[in-house]
Amino acid sequence: MGKKLNLSRKLSFILGIILLAVFVLLITMTAVLSRRAISQTVMGELNTKAKMNGIQIQQIFDEADKAAGNVKQYMERSYESAEETPMQAVIPTGPDTYVKQLESQFYHKTLTPIARDAERYLSESLRNTVAGNPDIESMIVLFEPYQFQPNLRDYGIYAGKKSQSGEPEAYGEYDQYSTQEYYHTPAIYGIPHVTEPMKEAGNTVVAYGVPFFYKNRLKGVSVAEINLENFKKVDAATDRYPSMYASIFDSNQKIVYHSQDAANMGKSLQEFIPLEDDYAKVQSMLRNGNAFQLKTVRQDGTQVMRFFYPIHAGNDTWWSLSTITVKDMNQSVNETVLFLSLVCAAALVMLLIVFPMVLRRLLNPLKTVVDAATGISVGNFEIEVTYRSGDEIGALAETFDTMSHHLKLMLSDIQYLLGEMADGNFNQDTQAEESYQGEFREILLSIRKLNSTLTHSLKEMNRSSMQLFASAEQVSAGAQALAQGAAEQAASMEEQAAGIGEISLQSEENALNAKEAAQRVSDTGHQIMKGSEQMEEMLKAMAEIKVSSREIKKIIKTIEDIAYQTKILSLNAAVEATHAGEFGKGFGVVAGEVQSLALKASEASKSTAILIENSLSAVEKGSTIADREAKILAEAVKGAEEVERFVNKITKATAEQADAIHQITQGMEEISSVVQTNSAAAEEFSSSSEELSQLAGNLQEEVDKFHFHE
Repeated sequence: MGKKLNLSRKLSFILGIILLAVFVLLITMTAVLSRRAISQTVMGELNTKAKMNGIQIQQIFDEADKAAGNVKQYMERSYESAEETPMQAVIPTGPDTYVKQLESQFYHKTLTPIARDAERYLSESLRNTVAGNPDIESMIVLFEPYQFQPNLRDYGIYAGKKSQSGEPEAYGEYDQYSTQEYYHTPAIYGIPHVTEPMKEAGNTVVAYGVPFFYKNRLKGVSVAEINLENFKKVDAATDRYPSMYASIFDSNQKIVYHSQDAANMGKSLQEFIPLEDDYAKVQSMLRNGNAFQLKTVRQDGTQVMRFFYPIHAGNDTWWSLSTITVKDMNQSVNETVLFLSLVCAAALVMLLIVFPMVLRRLLNPLKTVVDAATGISVGNFEIEVTYRSGDEIGALAETFDTMSHHLKLMLSDIQYLLGEMADGNFNQDTQAEESYQGEFREILLSIRKLNSTLTHSLKEMNRSSMQLFASAEQVSAGAQALAQGAAEQAASMEEQAAGIGEISLQSEENALNAKEAAQRVSDTGHQIMKGSEQMEEMLKAMAEIKVSSREIKKIIKTIEDIAYQTKILSLNAAVEATHAGEFGKGFGVVAGEVQSLALKASEASKSTAILIENSLSAVEKGSTIADREAKILAEAVKGAEEVERFVNKITKATAEQADAIHQITQGMEEISSVVQTNSAAAEEFSSSSEELSQLAGNLQEEVDKFHFHE
């Protein structure tokens, strides 16, 4: 739908949405920041109210502490003076007039000079304090037995706003006031103490008791009574915060003052904070002793904000509490945020009404420009934009008018240039060069470049066509020669194929003969190897004979040694037989026989040794001859193996040659087939080249029709 809207409405719609988003964001941010700022202001204001309430109550207690403290300080100095000047602490005797002057105003007994001065000070101080301080209802000074004066057991002075005489008066006996909280607690613990609220003369008061000592001995208690009606001065509900109320609670968290309902006095703080979590948080912060604020839930379920401020009452901590409902506290925040939101909404509505009207008025002249642009987009350059103004829209209208004029001129010029080139006239140039400005200049340069490129290409085509015509005639002549040569080559290839066929048959026969020769060489080699093996066996046998001959030679050597020993033995036996005489003749005969046998054995062994030596010599000679023959046979075997290897190589080479010749034969047949095919193709090529020559002539005629720049 947005595409069908005109520009003014579209801008109004878009800017309206943007303004709406911006205003919503501004309103939200303003609301958040305002709420935060106002909330902080309200919180600061309420904190200040709680603080001022606490300060006002603190001032009341400070006045009471000051009044009671003045009495304490005076009495401590009085006891110190009595110790320094003992005569001032002696009950006087003498003329009645002097003694009469020292008589107690309240107990009608003679006092010591220092006691009488103290009584006068206390009387004046209490009366002036009560009369001059609206927050203090009464003042009481009470003493321990015999501590004001040794002969007086009970002594106490009271001054109050509602005293019947209007003057200070005696205050009962020790047994009566010593049990009261305002005396008993400070006396026992030795520290200032504030009592719980109590009724006195129709008023609700609290007593602030301050003990005083001398040399660590309790002397008495100074008491200032505070009327709780004076707590009404604290700031409570206002027209701006109608739900706000103030309360004061003591160190025991008992309500001693409640601005909204006096019936709440005496109740515990816990009764007003029913939720355990809220009460636990309050207790934790109360223990810190610092001012704080906390949101809690009241008994009726209402959320309230409580502001606590500490009050130092003697050694105890009381608290000033200001309470306001969260709704009441946020009301001013909500009112401010609502007001700001209404103002922003009103401003937005005004902008949404006025802005479209202004936009339509400002953008109305654009319609003329849009109509012009529409005409240009459909090729209509016969347009005129009449709107004139000094703003951007006027400049746009004038620019459109100028643009349409230049576009019209450039379009007409482009039609002229391209039309002339289409007719073959490349010798022309632009007629509206001043209209080609900026990026449009590139169009003119591109047309000129196109003209130059086409002119160059056509000129090259012309030269090429001339060369092509000449080349085509040369190709035609060459093709005819090629066809004739191919036919002759085919005939020659057939003759060569027949010759190579015969060579192939001879090669196959040679391969068979080589194979048979290799087989015979192999058989001869086997026979030589067998002879070599038998020769090696003969050599082994002759070696064994040689070894045996050497052994026999050793045996003959042994026989010779035996014959030699036998000979020696026979000689020894003959010598012994000679020495034996007749008894040795028989032994001598035996010895002679033995000697003869030894000589024969020696000769036989020598003959045998000679024969063996001859045999060994013959064996050695035969062994040498056999070794030489064995080597010759080994060389013959090796030569036979070499011959067999060469014959095998020849056989393999012959077989490979036969295969190669067979393949050559097949190749020659294929070449013959290809040559025949080439011959046919050459004839076709010759015919095609004649046609190419004719076409080149036609191309030359067509190119001659174009006109170029010189």
